[in-house]
Amino acid sequence: WLKDKDTGLMDEPAITYAQRPGWHHIATNTMPPTNVQTKTFYLSAQTPEQSVPEDPSTTFEILRPQPIRSLTNTAPEQPSIHSNITNRPLNPDYTLKDALNDDMAGVPEALAKEVISFASTPFETPTEMIGSPVAKLFVMPNRPQIQVVVDLYDVSPDGERTLITRGQFGTRTAQPGQHLTINIETRTIGYLIAAGHHLLLDVSNYDTTYAFPYFEPSVARLYHDNQFSSAIEIPIKK
Repeated sequence: WLKDKDTGLMDEPAITYAQRPGWHHIATNTMPPTNVQTKTFYLSAQTPEQSVPEDPSTTFEILRPQPIRSLTNTAPEQPSIHSNITNRPLNPDYTLKDALNDDMAGVPEALAKEVISFASTPFETPTEMIGSPVAKLFVMPNRPQIQVVVDLYDVSPDGERTLITRGQFGTRTAQPGQHLTINIETRTIGYLIAAGHHLLLDVSNYDTTYAFPYFEPSVARLYHDNQFSSAIEIPIKK
């Protein structure tokens, strides 16, 4: 009401959000909207897939740079070789104190950033995600400290990346050698994926834009097999 006149404002939807990319404004009565369903994308082993050695003592090659793996619509049906989230200092004398003093400028030369990428197949039709995608990762750290960063990208047919959303997890109280389930709720977003584009999920050991990195060496296994099916759950508008 405005000066005793009904403006009709109370009859309009309660929420308006901006759909990216761009700033297309969409009205809705609830957040997330009622016409949203969760679609699960499962992390899979690298392609071509490495076979699991029958002998547990057998070693296998860790490829660097690591090949892009897949985001699939179905959970893995068999065992597969895990990935590694590695935190590898290049300069052990460089510490968090040094990073704070130089505003993180020296971090890339002092701490290797290792990224594991998982790509979906292209979307056949325009698809809108609205809400907070959640990454559920099954890991096994070898140290009490572990930091995991996830970045979800929209990738065009020509390879151009646009960051959709991201999230981060860190702890110094993990049990080394024990399985740990990490749930990372990423930032809420309304985003329209164009037909022909695909999703790319990057899992890495740090991002100084959002959090102070850990400088201690560590390795955490990232599982994506039939027993421990790491995945990202994405709210998709019907």
